[in-house]
Amino acid sequence: MAKFGGMTLTKEGRNLLAKALTGKDLKFVRVATGDGRLPAGQNIYDMTAMVHPLQDLPIASCTVTGVGTATIQAVMTNQGLDMGFFVREIGLFAKDPDSGAETLYGYCNAGDEADYMPGQNGPDVVQYLLALVAVIDQAQNVTAVISEGLVFVTPPELEQRLKDIFPPATGGVDPADIAAIWARLNSDQGNILRPIDITLIKQMVLGSDMHDVNHMLRSITGQLIWNDLHNRYSRDKVHIELFYKDGITMSSHLKIPVEEVVVGSDCIDVTDTRELEVGLEYLLSDANGQEFVKVKEVLTKERFRTEEPVKRAYDPTSTVICLSNWTYDDDRDGGAVAQAGQVYQSKTLDMVCNAKGEHSIIIRRDLGEGTLTVERWTGEAWVACEVSENVLSSGGYGTPPEDQRMLAIYNLPYVLQAPTKIRVTCTKGPVKVDWIVVKSLFCAAEAPKPRISKTRSWDTPGTYQWTAPAGTTFVKLTAIAGGGGGGSSMAGVAGEGVVGKAINVVAGRTYTITVGLGGKGIQVANTGGTIGGNTSFDTLLTLKSTGVQPPPIFPREFLFPHDGIGEGRYIYGGPGASGLIPGSRGGLAAMRVPGDANSLADATDGVRGGGGGSGVDKQYVSGIQPNMVLAKAGGNGGNGYLELSWEEDGSWN
Repeated sequence: MAKFGGMTLTKEGRNLLAKALTGKDLKFVRVATGDGRLPAGQNIYDMTAMVHPLQDLPIASCTVTGVGTATIQAVMTNQGLDMGFFVREIGLFAKDPDSGAETLYGYCNAGDEADYMPGQNGPDVVQYLLALVAVIDQAQNVTAVISEGLVFVTPPELEQRLKDIFPPATGGVDPADIAAIWARLNSDQGNILRPIDITLIKQMVLGSDMHDVNHMLRSITGQLIWNDLHNRYSRDKVHIELFYKDGITMSSHLKIPVEEVVVGSDCIDVTDTRELEVGLEYLLSDANGQEFVKVKEVLTKERFRTEEPVKRAYDPTSTVICLSNWTYDDDRDGGAVAQAGQVYQSKTLDMVCNAKGEHSIIIRRDLGEGTLTVERWTGEAWVACEVSENVLSSGGYGTPPEDQRMLAIYNLPYVLQAPTKIRVTCTKGPVKVDWIVVKSLFCAAEAPKPRISKTRSWDTPGTYQWTAPAGTTFVKLTAIAGGGGGGSSMAGVAGEGVVGKAINVVAGRTYTITVGLGGKGIQVANTGGTIGGNTSFDTLLTLKSTGVQPPPIFPREFLFPHDGIGEGRYIYGGPGASGLIPGSRGGLAAMRVPGDANSLADATDGVRGGGGGSGVDKQYVSGIQPNMVLAKAGGNGGNGYLELSWEEDGSWN
């Protein structure tokens, strides 16, 4: 194929990226090719459309890497192409999350090194899988409109994916199992299959989730316990926990490996802290036991602080942070196995049971001799719930009577203080548990509260206070320091800036925000402007005014033929530098008014941290030493700016 080099982000593409860094969606909608040549002097950064587009390409996949890029694969073929053309330009289009408009996000052009794509009437069928690498920085919500008619995968990719799904340690891929899956997909089987199943299997094989063969077959046939639960409790407000690795659940099957934990320390290092919630209690667990630890503060992406020091030593190779250290069973029915001493606990449940009715915890378990203790949290202590009855339950799926299950029903009081939690401890094991339902006809049972996204900005120089709301553990910050003022013949610099920088915060803590003042344009000949003020977010981030240097500006000059004093000339610079963040731009330089040789327009100020435009010196010829005076002052630097985006707890009211 042609030699395109790297894809360049356009100005509008950078604007979309800036929005994505504040939490909005970045959605790629189309890839197009054409044969257009870049016009002389055309800068890709300023392009809003392709030069001469000829063919739209279906997107086959979009993969986000860990290095700030996304790889968008598009399929190019000559099928349906009436006339051949030189593939010289490629455009990547994304959707603006605010206006919904289609925007040219990135562009590349091969120039004279283009390749020819023949038309469909030629002797060859040509097909390429193009991989476009686009910069996405730290954007989180990156997707693409995938063509549903395509499932393209290279043989090495498919081979590796199958090895991931069916590890060689378990015997590798069994051809009979694969054949069984596809046989179900391609037959009616009494209308068991649902329309979504083919897409589901494609995602299982080519997507990101791990699935075993048994779960694939169970998903295809639709035999999920969820159906029974929904029919049984569809009129109630319930909290449901299904013990599948990928089951429908409101509690987390979270298990985070621990990197380092020291007895007596209140800091624990883990592989990733992003899923931990401040204020929530977790199990610190290894094969020899466990203890509860409450998250006080998330310090970094790999370290958090606990309310109390760790009480005992743990095996450094097998310790995890979890809500439940029960073992998930992966047979055809799923379930979890609890051994003696092991614990399951729910997340916090916002329940208010204040009327007579059925309030209960129902556990579907085996008929073995193992025992469970069920407790609820009153807000001050754990209180045991009494068993009200045991009911024999069908094993389902045609299982024999000896595999039948038992519904153990535990009482909940008529009045519960919100919030509450449920804890189930195995006092004698093992116990096989299929699911847990926290049920009440008159309660609102939901694990987390609604999350609300908010944004606030400050653009007036000064000092402000901001308090992190409840449930807020980090913010994304877009900010810039004040820009430098323009000099007499020198443009101002822009302030240091960041876009969408994530910073950990503590809910309830107050933070000081400082917005820097823009520097002043100079009033003296042959002198530079003043430096702007710093912008800061408490002690966690400080942006300086001198952080971004403009491109080199060489003073230009033009003759000033007659001024009544003597011959002379004007010496002037150029525009101020623009900053990194959206909306930042440098001021315009003082320039001669077109059509009026004796007039000069004033320099303008920078905007949002941009540098001021340069002024103009006037130089008179007077003896040996020229005489310099200020003809026009430089523009002021733009004031600093700071914007915070965060998520906080909402309310069901």
